[in-house]
Amino acid sequence: MKKKLVVLLAIAIALAVGAYFALPGLLVKWARESDRKVAGLQEKSLRVEDHEIVYLEGGQGEPILMVHGFAANKDNWTRFAKFVTPLYHVVALDLPGFGDSTCLENASYSIADQAMRLNQFADAVGLKKFHVVGNSMGGHIAGRCTVMFPERVLTLGLFDASGVTSPVPSEMAQRLAKGYRVVESVSYSGVLRRTD
Repeated sequence: MKKKLVVLLAIAIALAVGAYFALPGLLVKWARESDRKVAGLQEKSLRVEDHEIVYLEGGQGEPILMVHGFAANKDNWTRFAKFVTPLYHVVALDLPGFGDSTCLENASYSIADQAMRLNQFADAVGLKKFHVVGNSMGGHIAGRCTVMFPERVLTLGLFDASGVTSPVPSEMAQRLAKGYRVVESVSYSGVLRRTD
């Protein structure tokens, strides 16, 4: 009996490993769909001028637009959104030029142009006023949208946003200004050493 259980366990492990290497796209798709389901999000799309914009939507309450960073997409918000959808109407889009949304060869994807598109997207989805959160480049776009359309934005949340300058330089910025340099990368931080 014990030997039979070990054989069955070995077969199950072999099948799981085989599926991991033979069907990685399928496993990624399954994990993504599972995360979306837990968060209560559904994929949708709509057209805003020349761009088809793909987005995730779910939850009820005041709307929150979630704007991803550079080289990211709407699913960067999925695990975060599961804590928000019970109280808010979440809309996480693929910015034009990213993810599953249209990328046009001759279009401008500057921060100001993306902020304008974010406002147009909010119109197309039917949001009069909304909260907006952004990460990295998405924070820069969310901030610009807030400045351009302050009457629409209820609150602004920034996560490691680009385009934000601190009034007080960080310790790292101060050290770099004094001639220190990063000599060794350790995860996301580095070791600073004086270069004299």
